[in-house]
Amino acid sequence: MTQILLLDTATRSATLALGNSGESRTVRSDPSERNSRDLMALVRTLFENSDGLASTDLAAVGFNRGPGSYTGSRLAASVVQGIAYVKQCPVIELNTLELLYFSGLQSLVQSSQSPISGTEILVAVESKVGEYFWTGFIVGESTHAPQITVGDADALSGSIQGANSVVIMNASMQSHPSLTGIADVIWAEPRVELAFDIAAQRLNQGAVVDALSAEPLYGQDNIGWRTLAQQRAQR
Repeated sequence: MTQILLLDTATRSATLALGNSGESRTVRSDPSERNSRDLMALVRTLFENSDGLASTDLAAVGFNRGPGSYTGSRLAASVVQGIAYVKQCPVIELNTLELLYFSGLQSLVQSSQSPISGTEILVAVESKVGEYFWTGFIVGESTHAPQITVGDADALSGSIQGANSVVIMNASMQSHPSLTGIADVIWAEPRVELAFDIAAQRLNQGAVVDALSAEPLYGQDNIGWRTLAQQRAQR
């Protein structure tokens, strides 16, 4: 079956997964010690039981562009560019919000609360102190290139109250005092190993980029600090 390599260094732990939706292997770093040396060590660990990267037939390489750690996303983009260039395979772009969405959906399914097709899901992750990114997904529809909103806790709470949606938030936000009033939240963590299905779908549809075009989200959009500054200027 198709072998895809997925990387996520934009979130708390660097995670690599190799395989497909039927069978895969995942390795994850210690979140307190992630750096470029650790990432390459993870690559070696992941391939040590498959005759090495050079001997592995990869159909594509996917990575999390963000939002999240810009340094981490940039590191992943650099590694992905090198691997995809050498292996002459395309790159599949993923984002943090959809990885959190997939994780939250899995939690709902495991608790026998699987949402029906067409259900609206609001997904939120933290950006930096006092700032959040969020977007809306609809179950059964595309999660590619979501329209991302950025704002403070009040703006996020307002979006949640006005949306009447199922809400999935990054588990690391549970301790944020400004969010304690939001009820019925599904707490989850982004998991790139749950993205094999969507990665294969984008590969089959040709929704890919070449190796040298792989870039972190912030590298193209700069959506965080400018938008929040604009919001504050309007108050």
